[in-house]
Amino acid sequence: MKIIFNLKELNITQSGKTTIDRYGNVLSNRTLNSILSFIVKKYTYSKYEMAQISAVDIQHISAEYKIYLTHLYNTGVILWNEYKPGVKYRGYYLTDFFKNRATILKIELEKDDTEIVKEKYNNDIDKSVDIKLRTDFKSLQIVDAKIEKEVLINSEDVFIYNFKGYIASFKNLQMIKEKNIYYKWTSGRLYTNFCSCGKKVRLNNFDFSGDKLGTLDIPSSHPLWLAIWAIEKGVDKHDYDFKMYCNDVSRLKIYDTIRVQLNKIKDIGSAGDDMKAKAAPYYSRATSKIAFMKWINGEEKNDIVNNMFKIYYETLYKIVDRKKYKMYDELVKLETNFIMNIVVKELYKIRGIKIITCHDQIYFQEKYKEKVEEIWNIELEKIYEKLPML
Repeated sequence: MKIIFNLKELNITQSGKTTIDRYGNVLSNRTLNSILSFIVKKYTYSKYEMAQISAVDIQHISAEYKIYLTHLYNTGVILWNEYKPGVKYRGYYLTDFFKNRATILKIELEKDDTEIVKEKYNNDIDKSVDIKLRTDFKSLQIVDAKIEKEVLINSEDVFIYNFKGYIASFKNLQMIKEKNIYYKWTSGRLYTNFCSCGKKVRLNNFDFSGDKLGTLDIPSSHPLWLAIWAIEKGVDKHDYDFKMYCNDVSRLKIYDTIRVQLNKIKDIGSAGDDMKAKAAPYYSRATSKIAFMKWINGEEKNDIVNNMFKIYYETLYKIVDRKKYKMYDELVKLETNFIMNIVVKELYKIRGIKIITCHDQIYFQEKYKEKVEEIWNIELEKIYEKLPML
């Protein structure tokens, strides 16, 4: 994947096909963009907010790579960590300035960007639903509109954009344009190019033959299905802590409650008598959602989330055996069955409707929203009715 950026928006002064840096060096815009594209590509596939890159890899682009990297640094596009002898790779960071200002002009797809997906069905899904969804996905059309970045953090004076999401949206739109589409079932969920785009892009950059898309989703989907899963496994529905959990799920407050609980206990036992000990990071609503999912998947690296469930949701803690169950798969199975075999199957009775799913969300022609919402609310209410209330 080679990304072509609009260098002018990054305050990189250009003269024709070249740029002159502050030291008087004449730089090729093409090489400058190639090095920036290489860093961004590595960043995109990194688990972290940096790209670890060896000097040898960048040398393949230009022997004068240090001059180009220095110019990107001086213009506020990238940062890097201090190089330590014996450490193979240096870490490169994209600045907030870059994430805010950078605009992609186009993406040139390469061999490693293509997917060969074997046609297969999810045997737990009504086959007629699967076939119709596949047909509707292939009939989806692209709207030629600007791809908007989505904000991760928005404070009074700071906007942090989801730059990886921006790249993924642009890339998958490009893949669809080039007929490089995928429709695959993974871990019980349906994945398509459409799913890999941000929500704003799904709504603004796609339609069905000119019909604008509408959408509905399940609020706090995984906490809801965790409650349903526990009920199906025979949890004591009369326990107060389980009722409290279900109460917050039904009122769409569960992540806010979990955030408060995590912040109450996050520093317990971390400081002790050592005043120099570091306090655990503050939990926001977003990081609380991540912490919840890590606990479900058994991926937590400390005891904070575990202790939160032990203290506040003991009934759930005792029934969720993460060694016995792959909890993510268990919850996805419930979610997918509801979306596909109940809701979508019923919605396909509406004459002329077309549907695209994205995990706990459905997309359809907005002109059908009233009919869709009626069916959606009826079926979702049946799920909430299973939850014990205080």
